[in-house]
Parts: sequence; structure tokens; C-alpha cells
Amino acid sequence: MPKSTFKFPDLSVEGSFTCRIACSHILVEIFDCLEEENRRDDDIFRITHHIIDTVILSYILKEGLGLTYSLDYCKKSDDQIRMAHPDKAPSLVDKNINLQKFCNEVSKIIGLNHELRWAVRDFNTALIDREECPLLFYRAVETCARLVTKNYGELGEEGWDNFYLSTNTNRADMRTLRDFHGAHRHGIHKAFGSEEHLKMMTEAKFFILKTIDFVLKKEGKEMLFESSP
Repeated sequence: MPKSTFKFPDLSVEGSFTCRIACSHILVEIFDCLEEENRRDDDIFRITHHIIDTVILSYILKEGLGLTYSLDYCKKSDDQIRMAHPDKAPSLVDKNINLQKFCNEVSKIIGLNHELRWAVRDFNTALIDREECPLLFYRAVETCARLVTKNYGELGEEGWDNFYLSTNTNRADMRTLRDFHGAHRHGIHKAFGSEEHLKMMTEAKFFILKTIDFVLKKEGKEMLFESSP
């Protein structure tokens, strides 16, 4: 592909790029916008991913084929290579949890609760697909709420209040997630950086862990953790 220009108003950036597709890899070279000293790695990943989107999505529309693609790493102008994983959910190790015991218990719970399985699946997909994470993280929490309340209709304020009460949480514990989910759900794709991304991940994980604790308590088992977002 010859050198092309791009402009992303939501990122307040514009420049030019070249794109070369070789087998299953895409090589993107960006010019005119990444030389600023205050440009963070997170900004580089987001801009590069947006460029890949512009190229791949046009093919998807043309061919009618669904494609999966991800950004692996970026090489900066000073030849430093950065793996494209700017954010991650806090590790279980950070909570001083016996990882083996945790995994054993969670595996059993997931096997017996299909709602929890779907919640964790959405959480996993959200970790992979950053752009869609507000919807997926929120749906993971919503699924947890249905597991706890056994409400499979409209949750409403009463349903959410019952969920918070049962899991010893509150509405403020998912403030960031509610904010970005509401916008994305209605087609308002608000840009967010690594700080907001981390907050959404932390909030979603917090509610999943609290739901697991709820199930353990209901079964008369020892709760594995007491954590806060």
C-alpha cells in the first residue's frame, strides 16, 4: 500500500503511514505524529491499532468475512521494542491469594454456574479487545448480577440494589464502567486511556471476585478473599 494519510479526531492526531501485509502479519510504519517526547507508549499502541482498523475493516466490508487481528508489538524510532500490552488486570498474586486453591475452587464453581462461565468469558474477551471492553466488562458484571439475584428479566434499580447488598458492594464500585458502558452502548464511542482502561478492568474483576465469594458463602465454604477495587 502506498503512503497514505490518516486523521483520528477522537485521538486528536493526524499523520501518514504505509501498510504492508505479508502472509498473516501486517507491518505498519507511521510518520509525522509519534516524534513528540510526551507521546506515551499507550498513545502509540492506540494510534497504531486505529490505523490497522482502517485497513482491515475496509476489507471486511468488501469481502463480508469476519477477521480476527491484534497488535503484537511496536518498534519506536529509537529502535526500542514495546510489547503491545499497555494494561492488564491486577494479578491475583497481588491479593495474596493461594493461587492453586483459588483455581481449584473457581474451576468447580464455573463448572456448576453457567452464568459465571459466561461472565468470565466476557471478561477474557474484554482483556483481548480493548475497544469493546466497556460493553464486555459491563456485561460480565451484569451476568454476575443475574447469577446472584436470579433475575433474568429487566434488572432495574431494585435488581442492582439486591445485587450490591448480596455481594457487599455498591454502585460507586463500578462508576467508571457505568460511565463508559452507557456511552458505548448508545453509539457514543468515548476515547479512554490506560488509566480509565485499568479502572474498568479492576471494577469488573472486583465484581466477579465478589460473586465467587457469594457462591462460596452460600455453599458454606470458606471465602477466599476480601478485596476492594
